[in-house]
Amino acid sequence: MLRAKYLLPLSVALLGALAFALSSCGGGGDGEQPGPPFIRAELNSFPPGGAPPGFTSNALVGVFSNGNAIANASVTMNGVPLAYNATDEGYEGNVVVAPGGAVSLSVTLGGNTYTASATQFTSYPTISAPAAGAFDQTVANAVTWSSGAPIVNATEYVLGVLDAGNPNAPLVWPENRFLKQIPLATTSFSIPPTSVNGGDRLLIAGISVDRAIPNAASGSVLSVAGFNYVPITVNGMHVTNHPVANGLLVGSVVWSGTQFVAVGGFGTILTSPDGSTWTTRRSGTQEFFGRITWSGTQFVVVGLQSPGNGVILTSPDAISWTPRNPGTTSPLFGVTWSGTQFVATGFSTIVTSPDGVTWTPRNPGVFGSINRVACSGTTCAAVGNVGILTSPDGAVWTPQSGASGILGDVTWSGTLFVAVGDGGSVLTSPDGVTWTPRTSVPSASLRGVVWTGTEFVAVGGSGSTAAIATSPDGVIWTPQATGPSNPLGGVAASGTAIVMVGTGNGANILTSP
Repeated sequence: MLRAKYLLPLSVALLGALAFALSSCGGGGDGEQPGPPFIRAELNSFPPGGAPPGFTSNALVGVFSNGNAIANASVTMNGVPLAYNATDEGYEGNVVVAPGGAVSLSVTLGGNTYTASATQFTSYPTISAPAAGAFDQTVANAVTWSSGAPIVNATEYVLGVLDAGNPNAPLVWPENRFLKQIPLATTSFSIPPTSVNGGDRLLIAGISVDRAIPNAASGSVLSVAGFNYVPITVNGMHVTNHPVANGLLVGSVVWSGTQFVAVGGFGTILTSPDGSTWTTRRSGTQEFFGRITWSGTQFVVVGLQSPGNGVILTSPDAISWTPRNPGTTSPLFGVTWSGTQFVATGFSTIVTSPDGVTWTPRNPGVFGSINRVACSGTTCAAVGNVGILTSPDGAVWTPQSGASGILGDVTWSGTLFVAVGDGGSVLTSPDGVTWTPRTSVPSASLRGVVWTGTEFVAVGGSGSTAAIATSPDGVIWTPQATGPSNPLGGVAASGTAIVMVGTGNGANILTSP
């Protein structure tokens, strides 16, 4: 559903509004009388017959009291009853308003009725550039549009990009999932490079007006907007964001040949046959899982438990999990299958096991975090803030030169090791001994890397923004737009799909294509 200011599910869109509602309505303390409801209403129109294919429900109203969604209000817009949608925590419907038409809102709750009115614009902005068609995500893309009318009644212009396959889904751009708000003094904006991820998209431009709702909680508003759009095809990686249940945290993922398995904080384990539909499994623990690997017959998960001891679990199917003695009290951060044994790394620690059950401590000879490990069949390479270590057998480890900064992950393609880390750093090596720094990926820190069979994919990010970069050879890297996403920590590939996982405000799972 299109929202004039938000373009995303109401439960997320109104987080800021909810915070305001909590403060203005008393915060819901015991014994307090609720004040007037906080109301956020929107009506978004395209020209008659000009809505994007598949676009539905252009009217949305959220009603809140003490920060809680109210499901029993009576809500109409232009006399059309709006039905409550528990998923979006709002009242939704389709209200047809021609350009220049009147818009009236009525919300009745607890014997009180709150009303507001506005007038839809007589003309909506028309996008003059770019033309329908190609859109290159590797460069800045200038967008220009006509002014819309009447400007005197307007609050601002709004700009965004939707998924053409599902125009009711959250915004593809901007990354923060809020429409770009643009002052009325300008009718142009330059979308930065790598802002819009690849695929068929809809570039939308609108003009919006806000009207206060009298007697409702302060900040309550009716927004009315008119939009036009052009279809665009964006080059680059096509990324899809998949919702995950609240309370789950994921930071690592592996492909077994039949399923993806993702693990993370609070004992989170998820499985999926395709990366799109995920099932929560029971690990039997609330510990933090740092990494997972698959040997062909056994999954092994490593992590840490309070007060920082290592933890290892194994499973033949990712459904039933068995705790194992890790052979160390140090936290564990990484694990891989070498072809003959499991190798797990941690803080100043390396342990190995032929079966995932019995683990033998090894002496890495360094002090610090050994974050990840990958093996070529003849050599294992481990990376972290200790630099790079290599071993022919997992038992004896040798420091190698060439690394600086903190390295977050390493992978083996069959012919090349690739390590990634802070500041978007990338190093490559054919043998694990001689390492060559490559041109840094212009992005935030990289925390995961995988060889898909045709290219390397590195993921990371910082703050509330993800980073993805791809390379056919480990030497030349291309940043990719991520769409709305928290930082990413792990990546796996099946041959037909790439799954990228991370943890920010809850679990974060992206797939491509």
